[in-house]
Amino acid sequence: MQHIDTSADKKENGLTKVQAIDAYLDSLNHVTSVHIAKILYNILKIDINRISSAGEGRKASLYPPAVMERVRSSLERSGKPVHDAFIMNLEKAEVLDHYLGQHHNSGSGIRAAINMIFGMNIEGIATLAAARIALYSKGQWISKTNKDLVAVYTGKGDIDVEIRPTPYFTEKTGLTNLPENLQELLQNLGFSFHEEKGAYYYCNPEGESVPDDFKTKTMNTIMNGMSGYASL
Repeated sequence: MQHIDTSADKKENGLTKVQAIDAYLDSLNHVTSVHIAKILYNILKIDINRISSAGEGRKASLYPPAVMERVRSSLERSGKPVHDAFIMNLEKAEVLDHYLGQHHNSGSGIRAAINMIFGMNIEGIATLAAARIALYSKGQWISKTNKDLVAVYTGKGDIDVEIRPTPYFTEKTGLTNLPENLQELLQNLGFSFHEEKGAYYYCNPEGESVPDDFKTKTMNTIMNGMSGYASL
């Protein structure tokens, strides 16, 4: 994918990854999924085209009302069907393009749309490397470094979640499982140890993507539970 020269490549500008993404998107007169795919790959190495074509991402009976309303309006103007089933069968990149339409969309607004459609919190993802949490989701590594302490794996549609220590953590501590305090914290969230998977595991009984607040609570719980290992 073509490299985009953004201020995120220039550390002296002092922009965070999220600020660099927003700055690029805000500089465009009209943003499409093509622009978004390029900047997300360049800054975060996330391939939303692959996510879209593979049918990965948020799984729900319907997108949030704000998305459904805008997409219906865009489809009406193009003379295409507007019923829910048609919208939910579109690839997510196409849903994003219909959502963006001819509206003026700020960088922060586009990030919100990505979360509503793809189930990806860009601001949260950008913090994972510093938190030393590896994340495999939507069929690809969303965040991964050689010194991550915990690995989080989500299944198709983010319906289920597995959490286990990384080889690096095991090498440095000799522990083959998560620290006991983190195990207890995860159990309080509804996770349980899955013997076959060798990981702490949760599956949404509704058969849809776990809610955003559950994702946030899970990541915060991991950060809190691993705070004593920051010096590793």
